[in-house]
Amino acid sequence: MPRFEGETLIYDGTPAVMAAYADRVRANGISLIGGCCGSGPAHIRMMRQVLDGEIAAPEVDLAPVQDTPEPAPARVRERHVRRG
Repeated sequence: MPRFEGETLIYDGTPAVMAAYADRVRANGISLIGGCCGSGPAHIRMMRQVLDGEIAAPEVDLAPVQDTPEPAPARVRERHVRRG
């Protein structure tokens, strides 16, 4: 994930980190995996190598997966109509 240092946005996900995340998300059922801002050819290449089984997923410290909080119940807006 990018992070701010002052007013500068820093992308510090190395190819190894991105490849480890690609392996993790595939193991959790995701089938469309790619890069975005901050990734380059080396990132995509290493992700592809891991996903194709050419190399093992790198051993890197990944942020723990956090439980997603349950969504708040939808608010129902009542509408009163006057007749007559």
